[in-house]
Amino acid sequence: MSNVGQKGRETQTRVVNYFQQALGYRYLGDWHDRQGNRNVGTPIQTCHIKKCMKQIADRQEPLSETHEEDH
Repeated sequence: MSNVGQKGRETQTRVVNYFQQALGYRYLGDWHDRQGNRNVGTPIQTCHIKKCMKQIADRQEPLSETHEEDH
């Protein structure tokens, strides 16, 4: 690995560690050689979107109830 590639890999390792330790992300491994490799896997992305949509809906429900009581 070249010196530039090595520095890039070290940076990636620091970023992965930060996301895991500080933000609670789970690391799925190095998928460099994985067939069909993409930046974000569709099943994981779909699960995340559904979870976010539920959280948004849960937050908006009490707001809509408050507005109904005002009328």
